[in-house]
This record gives sequence, C-alpha cells and structure tokens, in this order.
Amino acid sequence: MMDQRIMVGGEDITDEVEAEFSDELSNNIIRGNLSQNDIAKFNYNNPHAMIDGLGEVRLSIDEDIFHAMRVDMKKQMKDPDYECWQDKEFCDYVWKNHPEYRGVNSSKIVSSKGLLV
Repeated sequence: MMDQRIMVGGEDITDEVEAEFSDELSNNIIRGNLSQNDIAKFNYNNPHAMIDGLGEVRLSIDEDIFHAMRVDMKKQMKDPDYECWQDKEFCDYVWKNHPEYRGVNSSKIVSSKGLLV
C-alpha cells in the first residue's frame, strides 16, 4: 500500500487530518466505554436465551467501541481489508481480556418448539 498524502491548494494537510481523526477515535472510545458499563450491567441482569442453531452471545459491544476498534485495527495491521470482528483470534483475545464485553447467556435454549430449560 502506497503512502498517500492529502493535498489541498498545494498544501499538505495529511498530519492535521490524521491528528483530528485520531482525536475523534479516542473520544468515541471514551464515550463507548461509558456506555459499555451500562451494557454490561444490562446483560448481567438480562441474560440472553441461547437460540437453537445460532448458539450463544459471545460479545456485546457498544457501537462506538466496535467501530473505533475496527478502524484502529485496520490501521495497526496496515491492511484496509482486515476485519478484526471476523478474526477468531482477535475475538478470543477480546473475550478473554475484556469481561465487560462478554455476552451473558442463560441456560435456557429457544427452539422451534418453544422455550426449553
């Protein structure tokens, strides 16, 4: 991948754009972390029923964190096609190291015949 610069009126503004983008990502992660606490509390108090054929909920992540991590990982991997949320190793790492992102599942399974315990 070639290092491309952003030029406006003959002036290189690449560094300013990257700094602004980085600040926005940081703000999204901070905002997302505040929301994630609410999501974790809700999930703990309202476990998901496991759905027959779909399995259990592994991760439940605030949308700001989800998108910020996705963009940041593309940048870290230096690959615009990399999708961290489709990478099993990445998701396993997040599940292991961030318990606040874990989905909470009940022992009940929903099937086509109704709710089973």
